[in-house]
Amino acid sequence: MIAFLIPHTLTGLLAMICAKLPFGIGEVLPLVHSGEWTKNGEATVEGPNVRVWGVRQACVGLSFLFGLVFGTKESYMVALGVFVSRCYLDVIVEIVEQKRWWLAGAFFATGSLGLAALIVAALA
Repeated sequence: MIAFLIPHTLTGLLAMICAKLPFGIGEVLPLVHSGEWTKNGEATVEGPNVRVWGVRQACVGLSFLFGLVFGTKESYMVALGVFVSRCYLDVIVEIVEQKRWWLAGAFFATGSLGLAALIVAALA
């Protein structure tokens, strides 16, 4: 649980605070658009989807935090369910919209690990 809690929460909070990925991460791993964006000549927005991406990341991390705080089988299952749902929905987006096959594969593999953990928790 902690292995999922820390990275999701920290990356989510960092994205929500910064609105731009630091240290050149956006160029190395282009998962979110962290540059400037202007729509129809209106105001320019810095990192148009970084904050919403950060909110989703933080929510997954916080579900793991709640799982640890409550410490029940059901709370672990809810946290893992949130994680698996996020991973598999990201797989769909990557296949249908983004066409980043390597990332779809990574989300699928990670989601499958979470699904295996969810099944183990359910059967325990």
